[in-house]
Amino acid sequence: ATDDQLMILVQHADQKAFAELMARHHGLMLKIIRKYCGKRIDAEDMIQDVALSVWQHRDRWRAGEARFSTWLY
Repeated sequence: ATDDQLMILVQHADQKAFAELMARHHGLMLKIIRKYCGKRIDAEDMIQDVALSVWQHRDRWRAGEARFSTWLY
């Protein structure tokens, strides 16, 4: 499934799709965040914050307006 397809499922509270989407983007999120905070443990904490924010604000993403990765990063 594409990121957009998964995000549509996430918007319907599909936790499995959410887990897959976060796993798919974990590596790049880690790389980006580590540039700013340095420590891996701090970056992992921030990724958890990002994941929570994505879940809480999943209704704000709109298919066709921006790719999910653009909205995420």
